[in-house]
Amino acid sequence: YRHGDRASQVPAADRLDTSLVCECEAVTAGEVRYAVNSLTVNNLVDLRRRTRVGMGTCQGELCACRAAGLLTRFKVSTPQQSIAQLSQFLNERW
Repeated sequence: YRHGDRASQVPAADRLDTSLVCECEAVTAGEVRYAVNSLTVNNLVDLRRRTRVGMGTCQGELCACRAAGLLTRFKVSTPQQSIAQLSQFLNERW
């Protein structure tokens, strides 16, 4: 499920939330935070399904690293888990 036009209604907890994670699909860090807190996102694949991160023309080449970093920042995964997920995510896309 993609928030699309309703993305602007996702509350911004701080300035980070307004920054773009995925330029191709216009996904913000706030949407990622919302997905983590409210939509049972446990890994990059869940995040892709909920927000379309990595589904644009770059296929995750530009945004997957940022998304993995946010999952670590939001305590969804450890840095090691994020690196493993990132590798698997990019291998599936490319």
